[in-house]
Amino acid sequence: MNRVIPMCSHNGRFYRKDRSPLLVQLVKQFEYRSSRNLWFAAFYGRLFYQRMISQEVHLSGLLEGVPNEKRVLHVGCGPMPFTALALARLGLHVTALDNDPRAVEQARRVVSHAGLDHMISIVLQDGASLDPRPYDGVWISLHVYPRDQVIEKYLGRMRKESVLLYRNPKNILLRRWYPRCRPPWPGRRIPQPFGKESIIMHPPARTDRIPLSRAPAGTSCTIEAVPKHPLLSPLGIRPGKQVSIEAHCMFGGPIALSIDGRTSAVHRSLAGEILISTSQERQVP
Repeated sequence: MNRVIPMCSHNGRFYRKDRSPLLVQLVKQFEYRSSRNLWFAAFYGRLFYQRMISQEVHLSGLLEGVPNEKRVLHVGCGPMPFTALALARLGLHVTALDNDPRAVEQARRVVSHAGLDHMISIVLQDGASLDPRPYDGVWISLHVYPRDQVIEKYLGRMRKESVLLYRNPKNILLRRWYPRCRPPWPGRRIPQPFGKESIIMHPPARTDRIPLSRAPAGTSCTIEAVPKHPLLSPLGIRPGKQVSIEAHCMFGGPIALSIDGRTSAVHRSLAGEILISTSQERQVP
């Protein structure tokens, strides 16, 4: 599947640059084999993908207006591009990426056999190097690593009216094998069968409006929004205040910050509800 950087970490678990998690490798081999048996692949696609993707597309708003004029990017299509096929059958033009030459070659055969060459372009490319701005929607596969970084990068560059969708593991078994994404911006969660959920997100107005808990030490920023809490205002933590992040205490401890020359500590969970920014309204060149 599409891996974006040689070495990455999710929730404390590291993945070697030459080996993705075992389950990802097994799924990849399964898709290679299923892509050679197109009858089985069609059955598998209807069972696991057709209804899910149809729901995702309808809720994303991409079918509004003129769907056949809209372009969608799918990152990490693999050898059996179920998502790309389903999107194309709904009338969307799809560019599907994978950085595995063997997967790209097989995916092109599958698309050709399906008669959808005019709707789907399979491209050998790393997802991190592509500009998402020409696309109305972006789908990011469950197997892409590191998805958190890819999602944040894309949301920071996508057009304001576009939409990004990714899937998260929901049940305990899948969470063991697949890292669960937690981007700094909220999204619409859609429960799906087989232990998954879909997340629909739109680019934020500010590229770096994030929870205070995610800002690294040394960051100078502006407080944008705070939750209702009786202790925040006396500490000077109010919208519009300039704040400097001094340190993240170890073992999930509080976050030390400086406001008006005074240093305070905020519990990490509470800091996660305080939104900060370091730039003005996002501009797309």
